[in-house]
Amino acid sequence: MNVSDSADSCLGGHVIPCFGPPIVATIDLLDFSWATLATGSATVGTAFLGSSALGGAVTELINDRWVVWLGAKSTLGSVTINTYDRLLRTLTTVGLDPDDLAWPSGRLVDLGNGTALGVAAVGPPRNRHAPGGYALNAAPGLYVLDLATRSTSAFKASPSGWPILPELATLARPGGGRDRFYLSRSDLPDGTITTAFRYDSSAANVDLGIEVVGAFGYSPAGLLLPVGHGSTLYFPGIDGADGMVTANAFWQRDYFNGALYCVNAYAARPSTEFWKSLPFGPGIATLALAHRPVYGPALLSTDDTLYMATSKVADADEGRVFALDRGVSAADRCRQPPVLTEVIRGLADVPSTRFLEVAGRLVYGTANGKLMALDVSTTPATVRQVADLVSGPSSSVRGYLTETSAGVVSGILFDVDANGRAAARRLFSVDVSTGSATFRDVSRLVGEDERYPGVLGTR
Repeated sequence: MNVSDSADSCLGGHVIPCFGPPIVATIDLLDFSWATLATGSATVGTAFLGSSALGGAVTELINDRWVVWLGAKSTLGSVTINTYDRLLRTLTTVGLDPDDLAWPSGRLVDLGNGTALGVAAVGPPRNRHAPGGYALNAAPGLYVLDLATRSTSAFKASPSGWPILPELATLARPGGGRDRFYLSRSDLPDGTITTAFRYDSSAANVDLGIEVVGAFGYSPAGLLLPVGHGSTLYFPGIDGADGMVTANAFWQRDYFNGALYCVNAYAARPSTEFWKSLPFGPGIATLALAHRPVYGPALLSTDDTLYMATSKVADADEGRVFALDRGVSAADRCRQPPVLTEVIRGLADVPSTRFLEVAGRLVYGTANGKLMALDVSTTPATVRQVADLVSGPSSSVRGYLTETSAGVVSGILFDVDANGRAAARRLFSVDVSTGSATFRDVSRLVGEDERYPGVLGTR
């Protein structure tokens, strides 16, 4: 039952009839006793909208376990959805608009202190009732998530552009310590500029420290992610005719071809130590027509080398793996263009995730629903199937992989029915040594259009 009481003195010193806080209540039909389940507030809504919904699955311990209704925060212009659990007598409220932040995307980075760092497309709104109308601050940026309470403790808008989702690269800071870096993209009338930012992990959570590293005149294609190697930041992108962007001009770019870029993240700002590899693309012989990098390079600690997979050769689906700057010392990295050396070709099980190092092997998911392991210690390199994870006509592994416990890799599968429609999203966990797998349906938690799904392992 959704009720509002009449009251007075609702507007400061003015005495007028008005509505007081709304309530959701239950009435016992035997003696008509009244029990309040929830009262309107700034949290659940100063007004309740429409009628409450009552119901629950037949498997619940009591009938009609859940009471659900909408609330409106009239002073903020936002909406909430409220759920009362009649069994546990608890109330849960979820905001339907970004009072804290909205559209968090991609991978959380565990900071090791009980919090994690993430990227959100919309930060906390400001000036909702600015002069002249309703205003919403839709600035993207970084947020800190408390892993115990699942609440955000800080948000910092990106200084320029939209963070390119969704991972941060970790680099060793000269003199000790580690920093994390991310890329952002700004679309301007005469082109797209990409900027590298350093997130200061030593800054207080209330004011995340973000510093510009350098701006580059090219546009990354899709989710192409940075990776740190020593003090060097590597990332793939669209091939540009020149490297650094100036204040006055953008260089011409070929939007069909790519290149691998590096920047010394601790050089003078903006960094002048910036290089790109020879271009690669569907018609370029540099990498024997291989192109379309799978997110970006990943580091294998056993040989201190970065490896990157591509998923296309000309117009055909074929996986290949390349080593980046193999044998180059830390002092010499990014002093000349990065060099890609082919490690293996002809992979019919085409990689669809970035590599993850597990027990000295590079583990990856595939576009046809398999988990594979690459061993580069052999000559030539070898690949073995760890597990076939397909369910139904077709499945694919998307997003990123996580080693959630020693030797156990978890990720997200997308299942498709015979008509090509999305059927389910499943969380999988695979023991890499045995290939044994467990699954859980997470379709309610992961949307079919999620760009970079995965799980955060907190060990």
